[in-house]
This record gives sequence, structure tokens and C-alpha cells, in this order.
Amino acid sequence: MDTLQPLHLFDDPTWQMCLESFFEDLARRETHAAYIDHRTILRQFFLGQDPAAISREIVTLFCNSDTIHGKPNYHTATRRRVAIKNFYEYALMRGIHRGDNPARSVEKPRIPHLFDDRHWQMCLAAWLEQLRSPETRSSYTNILLRFYRDPERMPDTYSRAEVEAFVRSAQSSKKHNGGLPVEPSPQTKNARRAALASFYAYAADFQIVGDDKRLYPLMHTLPPTRGVRSEKTAPAHRLISEKDIVALFKTIPSTTAIGIRDRTLFLCYLYLGRRNRELRLLWQDIEPYTFTNKDGDAYEGYRYRYQAKGKPGWQYAELMREVYGQIVWYLTATDRLDSIKPGDGIFVQHFMTPDGKLVGFAKEPLSSSSIRHILKKYARAASLDESACVHAFRHFNAQMRYRCGQGLLEISAAMGHSSIAITHTYLQSLITENDPGAPLLAARLGALLGIE
Repeated sequence: MDTLQPLHLFDDPTWQMCLESFFEDLARRETHAAYIDHRTILRQFFLGQDPAAISREIVTLFCNSDTIHGKPNYHTATRRRVAIKNFYEYALMRGIHRGDNPARSVEKPRIPHLFDDRHWQMCLAAWLEQLRSPETRSSYTNILLRFYRDPERMPDTYSRAEVEAFVRSAQSSKKHNGGLPVEPSPQTKNARRAALASFYAYAADFQIVGDDKRLYPLMHTLPPTRGVRSEKTAPAHRLISEKDIVALFKTIPSTTAIGIRDRTLFLCYLYLGRRNRELRLLWQDIEPYTFTNKDGDAYEGYRYRYQAKGKPGWQYAELMREVYGQIVWYLTATDRLDSIKPGDGIFVQHFMTPDGKLVGFAKEPLSSSSIRHILKKYARAASLDESACVHAFRHFNAQMRYRCGQGLLEISAAMGHSSIAITHTYLQSLITENDPGAPLLAARLGALLGIE
């Protein structure tokens, strides 16, 4: 095919060799469709241009330029940027390109500048630093960036009406609805309100040092979020039954490499009860370990380490022998057990040829979004609710522990919850209207007091 002939774009032999080497490597790692997509985009972008002189502005202009069908949508613009970024990453790795990657997005500052007043800016920085989760910090920062648009105006000058209007406002989206305003969901409204309420609650207790070296409160007014009500939302899909589990695993094949990977992956989530992001395991994260049971007896097993949400440093937990055996089975079935390196991911992307032949593996673990998409595919095949998510395995794990007789404190520790109240929400669906302990209590008290 003509499209598979060597692509000549650069007069500079060094850059041209880098380009040809990039496509040779791409052909080994990616699908045929991804290979052709990269060729098409890079040919359109680089033809007649010096790759060393490309700026961020040139990349952005190209990514947003019209196609034969008109203005490009979000996905087209993203595909263009990714192709260019991948090539420059390869050139940087080979030492061909010495500057910055012009296709890489500019990183946002950790503490955005929202207020010209240094005291309010200090309050903002302190508030962001005390948020436990990086995801919460990012989400709340984006919300405040959209609300506080005038750096000369201080937060205590905003009114409740302005907060209400912002919380319920429809905003334009580059990803959805063709760029037209999108009516926010109840969850989005509640997230906006929660971010602003959290910041104002923190600011209400924030103190500053006055000229007389004494402490004074930063805010002298009631927070404008006061009285802004939350929206009622439908419960998120966090419940999955034993019947659902059986149906789901029946749809996952055990005769293909990808099927064995997915079966083992979801068994890990089911048995270990970790959050989606917490099981992006590397081979070096698993190690033999000597445990001690409640009777003081030692036994040999395995443990794994993970980064827990909202907690610094590594956390460790026991890896059940059944789970370790499944992981070894997956690595053996894919001929990786003897070649996997400590820094390699366990559950990784499989590189396939167009005719379905397995040709290689990625080094990095599957991303959280990839795992979500994989689960949704099997959920559809099993005729389950498509809103089923990886977190449902965590709820199921907690409920099964409860049914097996574990106490609330033990379950809370296994889940890594900061409060027993959170664990209680996991188990609410198991609480029935009747009182199953009443007959046992009546019999015990009856015997004690002589009441038949």
C-alpha cells in the first residue's frame, strides 16, 4: 500500500531518520488504525516545516484548524495534538530535540492567582494545601477559577444571589454539546456549592496579622454560600449483587490473553476491595511477607503496596494467596512471568495485530479510565446496569466481609476509611426493617430475669 511507504517530511537527515524510526516503533506497539492516523496527521502538520522551529502557538493553530467537514470537534483536535506530542516525546528521548515539547499542555500552577489581596491569596493557598485528595484539589480549583474571575474583587464582597446563579448556571463545554451551554447535573451543582462552601468555611476561621501584630479574622461577613441548598440526586450505582457478579464473570473469556487479564484484574478488585486508582500495580509492589494472626502464630504469605486516596506514603495490605495465584496464572498464560521486570505494570495494554495476534505489551499499568471502559463493556454483555463502576466491587467486598462475620471496626480498617460513618454507608442496604437480634436478646434476658 502507498500509505505504508516511508514517509519523507524533513530535509534534515537526522530528523528524517528519527521520523522513520518513530514509525517503525509505532508499528510494533500500536494498531494499524493508530499507525495510519499518526502518519496522516504528521504529514499534514510537518510538510514544509522545520520541526525544531515549531512553537506551541503553531501546534494549537493546527489542532484547531478546520477540516474538510468544517470546524474540528474536541476528539479530532485531541487526536492531532496527541500524534504531534508522541513524535516530539520520541525525538526528546532519542536526543534529537533539545527544547520543550510544543504539543504538551502547559501545566497549571498548583496555587492559581485569584486575588490581588495577599491575605486572601494566602488563605487560598492554605485551603488548597489542607485538602486531602489531589482529585478534590484539582476539581475545587477549577470551580473557583470559574467563579472568581475578577482578581481585584475579594470573596467577602460576593452575594448569595451570585453564588446561586453560578451554582445553577449552564456553561459552555468544549467536549460536549457542540460547544453550546450544557445544563449542569445535580451532581455538578452540588460540587460547585461544596467547593465554594468549603473555601468560605475555611476563610471564616482564617486569621491574619495586623499592623499592631495582633490576629484578626479575615472575613467580617457571613459566607454567601449560607442558605444555598444542595440538589437531590439519584443514588450513584454502588450496589452489585452476587447474581450480578456471576453474570459479569461469565462474560469474561478465560481462553484469550485479554480475557485472562480482565478476569484476573476484576478478581483483584473484588477480593481486595481497593479503589480504582489504588490497584495500578507494578510487579515490585508485591513481595513475600511473614504475617502474625490474632493468636500470635506466624504464617508466610504475600503483601502488596498501594497509594491510598488522601493518605501520604505507601500503604500495605495482605495479598490473599488465591489472588496471588491468579496473578501468576495471568503472567504465565501470557509468557511474562520469567521476563517481567520490577518496574513493569502487572495489568497492562496488550498490543495486537489487525488479525488478532498478540505481539507485545505496554510497560505502564492500565489507566483508571481504561479499566472503567473495560468494565462497562462486560457490564453491557452481561445485561447489567451500564452505570456499574469499579467502586461497586469495593462496596461488595465490604458487604461480604460483614456477612462473613467481620465487625464494623475490622471492615473500616480493611477499607482504609477515615471514619466508621463512611463504612456504615457501605452496609446500609444490608439493614432490614425487622430486628434480627430481637429473638436472641429476648431469650437471653428472659433466662436472666426468669421471664418465659
